[in-house]
Amino acid sequence: QIKTICIHDTSSVTSITVTVLQSLDSSIHRLTQERPINLGCEGAFETASQALSGTLGSLIDIDGVQHILSNTHAFVKNAQNITGSKGNKIRQPKGTPKNPKAWVAELSNWIPLNFSSTNPQSSVDAAWAKVVPGAVSEQGFILQVGPISSTLQLNPLIGQRVKKSGKNTGLTRSYILGLNGVLNVSYAESVSTQFKNLIIVDNGISESTFSKEGDGGSLVLEDIDVYPRPI
Repeated sequence: QIKTICIHDTSSVTSITVTVLQSLDSSIHRLTQERPINLGCEGAFETASQALSGTLGSLIDIDGVQHILSNTHAFVKNAQNITGSKGNKIRQPKGTPKNPKAWVAELSNWIPLNFSSTNPQSSVDAAWAKVVPGAVSEQGFILQVGPISSTLQLNPLIGQRVKKSGKNTGLTRSYILGLNGVLNVSYAESVSTQFKNLIIVDNGISESTFSKEGDGGSLVLEDIDVYPRPI
């Protein structure tokens, strides 16, 4: 809702562009998005018999080509060994394996997860998929966030406020609790891998939850209103 726009000197004003960021229920992130889609919504790799899903997190540029960044466990392979391959179609939303209009990207590459029993360490849980022309906002708009900065914040601080837009919990806010974290992440019973150099975000403010299952792939951003930087 826009209540007032006040311009004191209109002599040099030719036009005004206003971006309205709607206040939405989190369920909108799991529904079919109008094309070109905004990110922060549900996406999936599916076949007739199996499916992986997570959050279509953000838009990245690789050699001048736009890609969607998400998670390996959402686009490629999880602990149950559902495995994707390059060129697999990423759909929005899930539940549409035979509908070509649901395709928004094609899997390009990923960083494998290591679930070995001897030394299960992984560097990052990340996969990216080449955008289908016209299927995704070219500006990389994120639901309930809008456009973001192309510059990374390279020196996050403990106590800094952050936000994210994800499939299951929508837009949520919290703060950085710690840096250089080491965590063992379980993807299934008795299946886990270790990550190092993590940024730790508190998972609850005022009884809300920052992230839940299905939000994997969401981009964590500094909590400012205009062009927030990825953390």
